[in-house]
Amino acid sequence: PTLPANGKGSSKEHTCVVNIGLYRSGTNTLAEAFSKLDLKAYSHFPSLPPDHVKKILQDPQAAVQDWYSTVGLNEILKLVSEHAYICDGWVALLPFLNRSALEEIELQARAASIQIKFVSTSRSVDETVKSELQHWVIHDLERQSELSFDERCRLEDDLRIRAIQHQCLVKYLCSLGLVKLLPLSNSIQENWPGILSTITDSSALSWSKVLKDVGVCNSTPSLPIAGILVTMRLQRDNTDVATSSIKRLLGEIE
Repeated sequence: PTLPANGKGSSKEHTCVVNIGLYRSGTNTLAEAFSKLDLKAYSHFPSLPPDHVKKILQDPQAAVQDWYSTVGLNEILKLVSEHAYICDGWVALLPFLNRSALEEIELQARAASIQIKFVSTSRSVDETVKSELQHWVIHDLERQSELSFDERCRLEDDLRIRAIQHQCLVKYLCSLGLVKLLPLSNSIQENWPGILSTITDSSALSWSKVLKDVGVCNSTPSLPIAGILVTMRLQRDNTDVATSSIKRLLGEIE
């Protein structure tokens, strides 16, 4: 029998909440809330070679299709069998698969006595791009993913395109009734508990309490996007590249 996500050895069919929200959309906020309720949460990004990271940025649909058609389905089924909540990594890109893939995951999980509930945390496109750029600055992802100079110049555009596409796909899945939307805001303890109580065994009051304790993990940087990019490159690049970035910014301002 499948070990339930709380690890307590019950034979009861367990539920796994699969958050297909994009990175930096409140996924970790929800993961912390699950953990505070003693429910096992998974919110990791796998270690990938630079070309894979680049493909996830520039062509997320092709990237996730390659993964899903090889090892992805088995990896997802293993994760949902071991956790009460999963997000981030490849999970965030599931909307880029066709609808039948999500239905296949749900069907195969049900055959293993696992009930899947799809949700998607979300935030505005501008906030997503700013927060992702901040994440790239902190973790030096431009260098780690081996972006060329031209690819660095397109970073903001690539993040924005991915966020817009993801938002549209999630909206479509919500319209089909396959996914419940959880918008990220400063009052999530008022908006999320009612939805979460309908798809888990925890009450709305319990969710409200833990979400109040957790708060909103993601922040929206106060710097404008161009400022974040300049800061990133001043910290990481050689003088020539940094100077070129500043000139480009000044040209945009003019």
